[in-house]
Order: sequence, then structure tokens, then C-alpha cells
Amino acid sequence: MPLSSPGQRNITKRLEIFVLKRGAMADSSAANCSLDTFKKSNKSAVVIIPPTEVWLQIQSIRSIHDRAYKRWMPHINLLYPFLEDDQGGHCFSEAAAMLSSTLAEVHQFKVVFHRNSFRGFRHGKSWTLWLKPEVDERSESSDATDLQLTDYSDVHKGIVELHGRLETAFLLCDDLRTISGSFTPHLSLGQFRPNEIEKFVAETRSKWEPITFAVNEVHLISRKSFEAPFKIRHSIKLHE
Repeated sequence: MPLSSPGQRNITKRLEIFVLKRGAMADSSAANCSLDTFKKSNKSAVVIIPPTEVWLQIQSIRSIHDRAYKRWMPHINLLYPFLEDDQGGHCFSEAAAMLSSTLAEVHQFKVVFHRNSFRGFRHGKSWTLWLKPEVDERSESSDATDLQLTDYSDVHKGIVELHGRLETAFLLCDDLRTISGSFTPHLSLGQFRPNEIEKFVAETRSKWEPITFAVNEVHLISRKSFEAPFKIRHSIKLHE
């Protein structure tokens, strides 16, 4: 996709890292990252992945209800779609270098999923159930009878700041904000019919054990085809 219009010149400057090897070493691998062929892909993303030791409750739901279970690991999208991962992985390596620089001063933070973290997106005749990342356990104490599946307020400030830094660095990858008008961090659990979701959430909340983990890195992931599972290609540590 040519990036030659006046309004895109700043974007071009921010993407130069993908077309030039550091130290002006322009070789055949760098040629694979030409701005003239740059495009986003639904086969790549930048994500937060909870540590595997807290997956049990999440995966027990996803394995039954999430049609993307075999393709996606448990995750919170930060940028999706993202830069296309070329065959040799050269563009992704350059993206990882830029991510490392962008996140150099971002500190690690905590995420909690408790029994009041369940939320949903309505899609016509179906719902997507998801977990809302919480800063701590305090909001669990409010035992509202209304499940409030569409209360998207009080978003996790650490994740929103992280997303903002990434979007500033990768200006073309703003889909998660522009499609819905705002960025809503979430971890998807599955798809449900309208007459099923409230009963399921009520039953699941009654036995849910709080999940707490530290976000100490973000991951660049990609897949070779739309049916293939995502794989971690690069991990970028956050500041302690």
C-alpha cells in the first residue's frame, strides 16, 4: 500500500524502522519490509498473555464455548490487526525492536479477574462473553444483583496507557480504538445466545476463584494461515 499522500508522511517516518536495517545495512532481508508493500494482517497481533498457571478456569470455559479456542491462546489484544509477518520474520524482528524502545519506560502492573469481572458484547442475535481486567480486588466486594454485562466503565489504566503508547508508535494499527470509538481491554471467553448468557454467568460467578497475575511482558504473535494456531514470535519485557 503506497504511503505517499501528505497526511501519511508522519506515518512513513514512524515506519522507517521496518525498511532500514540499523546502521544503514540495507540487505535482501530488509527489502522484504518495503513501505510500498506494507500492510496489516489479521494473522498477527500484539497481546498480553496471562501466565499458563492461571489458565485453568479460563480454558475450561473457552474449550467449550469459544470457537477460536484452538487458534488463539488466552489473551488481551493491544494491537490487532498488526503488521504482516513476512516469511523470514524480518519485519517482525524490526517491529520487536521498535516495541522494545517504545515500552522501555513502561512499568509492570497487576491484572485481576474476579467474580464481578464478567462482561459481554452484544452482536445482534449472539453475545461474546469476556473478562474485564481489574486493577485490584476491591470492585469484587460490590455484590450487585444486576450482572451489568454491558458496563464498560473504569477500564484498566495500565492497559490503556500501554495501548496508547503502542498505537502512537504504530499509527496504522488503530483498529481496536476506531472501530468501536474507544479501546476496551478484554479477554474473550466465548460466544453465547441471548437466552443463555445470564444463566451461565450467574452459575460461573458462584464458583469463580479470583485470578491475579503480573503483566511483565507483551508478545508479538502470528499464524501462518487463518486456521493455524497463533505462536509467540517475540516477547518484550516491561520495566520492573
